[in-house]
Amino acid sequence: MAQNISTTQYEHVITYADGHKRVARLFFSREGNLCEFNKGSRKYGHYFDTTNVVSVEPLDKEKDLLKKTRSFIKKVIATLEKSGLWSNFLHDFKIVAQLDDERLGKFLHADWDESQKIMLELGLNHRQCGVDCLKWTVQKGIKSINYDAWRRTNLMPMFANAIETKDNFSMRWRKGYDNSIECRFDAKEDVMRAWYSEEYKNCGNGHYYYAIDATHAIFGEDD
Repeated sequence: MAQNISTTQYEHVITYADGHKRVARLFFSREGNLCEFNKGSRKYGHYFDTTNVVSVEPLDKEKDLLKKTRSFIKKVIATLEKSGLWSNFLHDFKIVAQLDDERLGKFLHADWDESQKIMLELGLNHRQCGVDCLKWTVQKGIKSINYDAWRRTNLMPMFANAIETKDNFSMRWRKGYDNSIECRFDAKEDVMRAWYSEEYKNCGNGHYYYAIDATHAIFGEDD
């Protein structure tokens, strides 16, 4: 097994006899033993257990990025279709989902100006399906709204109901951050929008997200 591991690329896809796959960061020890880095570490690791391992292949990062992007877009589309939020986002994400690998890859790796050109060519509104909203959120994934345990039984259903009935709603609470949720219906554009934020305590700066239903959100920006 060790002879097949590339020493120039740490990340590898491990396939097991039952079909299960996972990504592992592998390296050779000074003694020549195949090892795996500990989670979050770039210096320390442990022996790699090859039990039931049938293959070890270098991770194709470009292919992995495209796979994660498509999976992310698919989940966001399904969630927005169910919640009724951000119909403008939904429209644009559906267009992006139809791109072939070459065009999607070009968009993901483009600089800001080039990204805007591509979005205009596709008929996307950069203020809706923005570069940050797609590029960075793919890496950050879909986030769970961090409700207080004692508030969750009341607050989350209230937020969900406001989204469903297209009523304006907002609430703040403290749990690690100064958290807030808000939803607002834009009758002129016929769009129901919702947001979630996690601001540093008593600061007014932090992390800002687009809520895609009453319990999940995607990255908007850091401030």
